[in-house]
Amino acid sequence: MPHYMQRIEERMPDLAPRLLDIARSVESLRLAKDTAVLVHELPAMRGDTQANILDRASNGDQVWAIVRGGRVVTMMFRRSTQPATAEAMRVEQCKRIAKGAK
Repeated sequence: MPHYMQRIEERMPDLAPRLLDIARSVESLRLAKDTAVLVHELPAMRGDTQANILDRASNGDQVWAIVRGGRVVTMMFRRSTQPATAEAMRVEQCKRIAKGAK
């Protein structure tokens, strides 16, 4: 099972079917560059917000797919207050496909 599918099922079981469909759609774009894709915006913060900031798992109110070599390699929570730049996401470009994405 690909890493991103494991992450979806572990962290977002209620959204898993929808996010897996979105991941397949992202892969069908056949992106040539390493890309961060905003795929879903959540109404509230999700993930680990209790532990020490250096020890906690991913958290945020957005779901991003990271594409490398044309394939989704992971999906992650990210806070909308964090920079959504290629440099911050360690990719060549950022795209937004989520409804309501700014």
